[in-house]
Amino acid sequence: MIDKVLAKVKLTRRGWAIMVYLLSVLALALGSFIYTGYAVSQEERKWCGLLETIDIVNHSVPPGTTNTRLIALEIHNLVVTYGCTLKDVPQ
Repeated sequence: MIDKVLAKVKLTRRGWAIMVYLLSVLALALGSFIYTGYAVSQEERKWCGLLETIDIVNHSVPPGTTNTRLIALEIHNLVVTYGCTLKDVPQ
């Protein structure tokens, strides 16, 4: 099917070269985007052990002041945002 479509497309040698170039750039950009997302998520996961340990301690001993409650809430939000699980906490 794609052969029929390509047969109907009348491109010069330069037109094919430009099309291949643009597709290559698109593939490279997409690959970079996917890799960057993966690398960022791995970097965030490195913090899971520390953040979950602090979060567990904050839940067992309630914070006393407004500021410490806000800090505890932000730490818990980071744990949720990073998708940390209890298996990330070192035993």
